Amino acid sequence: MDSILVPCLSETLKIYDLHSVRIQNRIRDLESIILSDKELNDDEVRSTLNKILDQMINEASLTDADRAIIFSREKFFTPGTVIGDYELNKRGLHLFRLTAATLIDYRRRATLGYLSSDITRAFAASGFWLCHNFLEPGQLQVVKNEISGIPNAENKTNKTLVFGKKTSNTLRSTMALHQDRKFLEILAITSGMAMDRDLQSHISNSAFIQTVVHQDSSQDVQKNIHRDTFHPAFKWWFFLEKTYMKKGPFVYGPGSNRLTPTRMAWEYRQSVDLTSEQVNKDSYDYGHKEGSFRANKDDLVELNVVPQPIEVPANTLLIANVQGFHCRGDAQPGTLRRSLHGSIRRLAPLSTNGL
Repeated sequence: MDSILVPCLSETLKIYDLHSVRIQNRIRDLESIILSDKELNDDEVRSTLNKILDQMINEASLTDADRAIIFSREKFFTPGTVIGDYELNKRGLHLFRLTAATLIDYRRRATLGYLSSDITRAFAASGFWLCHNFLEPGQLQVVKNEISGIPNAENKTNKTLVFGKKTSNTLRSTMALHQDRKFLEILAITSGMAMDRDLQSHISNSAFIQTVVHQDSSQDVQKNIHRDTFHPAFKWWFFLEKTYMKKGPFVYGPGSNRLTPTRMAWEYRQSVDLTSEQVNKDSYDYGHKEGSFRANKDDLVELNVVPQPIEVPANTLLIANVQGFHCRGDAQPGTLRRSLHGSIRRLAPLSTNGL
């Protein structure tokens, strides 16, 4: 098995806890089932995962509603919920979800025939992919002209959505990108999705013109290094203008998308500390408890993550696996950074379909 594409978690996982042997055995079970050559439909995968889950959490009573949440993309560690349950996380619930989602992501890519792609290998190794000179110069200028009249907004609004009712008449060339074969192929391979209508739907539902107006870093939680969620998830930015240090470029820890033994142990500890109220609230912002784990300076040293600003020339498409650690780069307050931005985040990350 290629360790660049998928880690052999059961061989290297070291969690110094009373439940560590059981957790490691169950992760070994996950690997043997999910990574096998046996053809499994989604119902068979779900049934198998439920059996492994029950063994991992030592037959704790779970309702159908609990299981539905566990198999969803819900990430909030809310007290009183199954995700926020201290005892279940101590028994390995968070690691179960993290491991299963990551291995299933690998299986999807194998099924789609993406593992031999140079893009797949590079993306798996670093966690991000850059495509320079993405559009022809003439096409780039047309898109720049189209979005010049879009109002500044950091988040999606009905006036910034590329496929919104209020923009459909003015962003025709920009809208055409979701049918561009080069664009679709890159997003399909990096996100592990088929080149079909579902991928186009993800693009059309999320793509918007993002204008970041930089604030003081203490006022912007996106400038705190973090990973978005427990499962592989993907964000993309098409930078129409040069984005250098003064613009506050995207920052990423190369290779931090990979589940190393240290990362697994850290994730386990965060899930237990959060649900036992042991987390140091001065070290993390509110996003930590919402499941978008933050990493302070000590965490980064422990994880061997070195965040790097990704400066890019104009006309660059950037895709990142935001299961890895990243943040918004800092810049002088008032500085603008504009891009075409979107995301691909599965509704059911523990499903072999996972749309």
